[in-house]
Amino acid sequence: MSIEIYPTKIEAHNTEHDYPVFEIELLDECSAKVAVKCCTNATEWDDISKAIKEALIMMKFTGDKVEQ
Repeated sequence: MSIEIYPTKIEAHNTEHDYPVFEIELLDECSAKVAVKCCTNATEWDDISKAIKEALIMMKFTGDKVEQ
């Protein structure tokens, strides 16, 4: 038997300055809500977008509708 964990919500925080950066909530198997919770600029956006993608992968979110 194997046990899988499928998180439905992830919150990311800046640990250096202790403020929220983004939040991802899975709504179903093919949609997710992503909210950026901080002010950002073009320089920071590369790091934030990479972290968002990593979080979606951690959540095993593909965005593909599962055929029943």
